[in-house]
Amino acid sequence: MEQQIADLLRQNQDLIRALQIRDDSHSHKVTVQFDKFDEENENFDSFIERFETYLDVQNVPIANRAKVFVSSLSAKLYQLLKNLLAPDIPSDQTLDKLKDALKKHLTPKPLIIPSRHKFLNRKQTEGEDWPAIKAFRAKTEQNLNNLLREYKDIFDDKLGEINNYEAKLKLRHGVKPIFCRVRTVPFALKGRVENEIDRLEKEGIIEKVDSSEWATPVVPVVKSDGSIRLCADYSVTLNPNLIVPQHPLPRLDEIFGSLNGGKQFTKLDFKHAYLQMKVHPDSQKLMTINTHKGLYICKRLMYGLNGAPAIWQRYVDGLFQGMDGVKVFMDDARITGSDEISHFTALEEFFKKCREHGLKLNLNKSRRFTLITDHKPLIAIFGSKRGLPVLAATRLLHYALILQSFEFDIIFRKTIEHGNADFLSRLPQTSEELEVKDDITIFQMSQIEALPVTSKELRQETSKDIVLGPLLRALKEGKDLQGREAQYTIEDDCIMYGQRVCIPRNFGRTFWKNYMLDT
Repeated sequence: MEQQIADLLRQNQDLIRALQIRDDSHSHKVTVQFDKFDEENENFDSFIERFETYLDVQNVPIANRAKVFVSSLSAKLYQLLKNLLAPDIPSDQTLDKLKDALKKHLTPKPLIIPSRHKFLNRKQTEGEDWPAIKAFRAKTEQNLNNLLREYKDIFDDKLGEINNYEAKLKLRHGVKPIFCRVRTVPFALKGRVENEIDRLEKEGIIEKVDSSEWATPVVPVVKSDGSIRLCADYSVTLNPNLIVPQHPLPRLDEIFGSLNGGKQFTKLDFKHAYLQMKVHPDSQKLMTINTHKGLYICKRLMYGLNGAPAIWQRYVDGLFQGMDGVKVFMDDARITGSDEISHFTALEEFFKKCREHGLKLNLNKSRRFTLITDHKPLIAIFGSKRGLPVLAATRLLHYALILQSFEFDIIFRKTIEHGNADFLSRLPQTSEELEVKDDITIFQMSQIEALPVTSKELRQETSKDIVLGPLLRALKEGKDLQGREAQYTIEDDCIMYGQRVCIPRNFGRTFWKNYMLDT
């Protein structure tokens, strides 16, 4: 075999010499030196660029270019090419096919996980300049983003649909169907309830039917964002008559044990977990709900159904069984690894499994952060569990609305305890700056100025008032006033209730006299 390769190489070298360019007078010939591909000192793309330039200079006919290409390879690379093209012979193929075969093997698409590991362990070498580091960083970031782009379909807004499993319900022996009448819906909620029913029907979660032996009433629950969640009250119909499947939920020590040794963690949330699981057609009739728009069978596993947690947990336990660093508890998944490579390898395997079986994830619930502030009143404005003040600075409301899109905790820390103290906040100003007030602040100031007392007098009496004084301190400290804090704002140490100024008791008579004189 080696002798045949050597003979073929000699024949091709003779062909190259025969194709050398001669001038018209034949007084001299142009000889171009072409070095073979050296994989230790040159990448394949650079070699291809040199080779194509050589073909143009030598004016090699298209029919012979594949053979010239083969002759420019080392014995080791030629053997590799033969193995890639087997059983075809390299010299019988086109130049493009030969280049593509070697390029796919020698310059494969970079893998995301190893590239991320290489990037995280990257250190600047002596003499390496910033442009080189920046170019490396840009390329690595692009590779890292490929993971989310590649699996963006499992994070879209569509409802997931498990493609290889259907939940089946079993009734106790001798059970008779139960039909409950529809419950009255408050008139104020009727429109939103109808919209929610239409949405569920459009997404294939429920389907309208003309009649049913079973019927469960629904209860509309108003969520914090004002939307409606329809909850079926199976406690009066189906739950007492079901044979509940038994499957143990993971204990806390089991979860910690499965994640033992992990240093990098990811938390993911299954989007509407139960609703991603289809229900067997025979069981859909049992889960029929009765609404003011008619009867609807439920085609997905519903919340509030006895045994739904066990059915879901049994499925996900079997689906992700044997995957290192993956533990699922109900609709939450935890992925971990001892280092960056193992962590992201497990994460990518988890994504693959979800895609294969039609599961969808909720990216919006995957990150939680802690906001630390040295200004206590911001806790009342930015706190995720408090209402927004009716009247507050537009800039603060803008930030508060942005933060409402995230899951976060907000805590207070004294300025002296901050390690990253703001230098500019302690830099004395050398010139006066024009302070620009927003519209809300200007309105509140005009309300105070319209009073028969000055803002200074109002401020002093407010702080001494037996009712307004404690309220002022509570608002400044961001204390929970059981929802009432959203109605109050502070302007120049005076308390505003909506658009009205809170008047101290000592000013009661003064304000009443002025009111009587004006009328």
